[in-house]
Amino acid sequence: RQEALRLADSLSSEESKSAFAFMGIGLGYTPVIFAKNNPDKIVLVIEPDIAFFVVALYCIDFSSFFSLQNIILLVGAPTDAIISVMEHIGLEKCHFVRNKAFSMHNKSFFDSLDTLLERNRSKHDINQRTLERFAELWRKNSCKNLDYIASLDGINRYKDRAKNIPA
Repeated sequence: RQEALRLADSLSSEESKSAFAFMGIGLGYTPVIFAKNNPDKIVLVIEPDIAFFVVALYCIDFSSFFSLQNIILLVGAPTDAIISVMEHIGLEKCHFVRNKAFSMHNKSFFDSLDTLLERNRSKHDINQRTLERFAELWRKNSCKNLDYIASLDGINRYKDRAKNIPA
């Protein structure tokens, strides 16, 4: 419990992050204490093994944890579902808390999740750099083509053709 208090306090100094993902439940002290002390933050618990989560529920009182609104439990969820939730929240807004002792029971799962998260972070960075590099060029080209674009029918010319086509 004391170790969880220290870790939760140190995490509270990460003010730039709005979400904290705990990779593995352990006994649950750290996410419970952190959520109680930071009710404005989104707290995610990622635990691939439902049995580990049930044991944590048995060991400590989670009632204050479950009374908070910004809690997301990803227990037994596949990695693609976790990535989808993380993308929705925003990977850049999230701080990942991985205690080796809490994730060793399913090391391959957490390693593959780390790989996917890193891939998605890289993809986001590449997209951002592309936008920064070409936004001005795209804007200039669009402005040069405004007269031509204005002369086009747009999608209205297709409205009668699609009447009998289910969409």
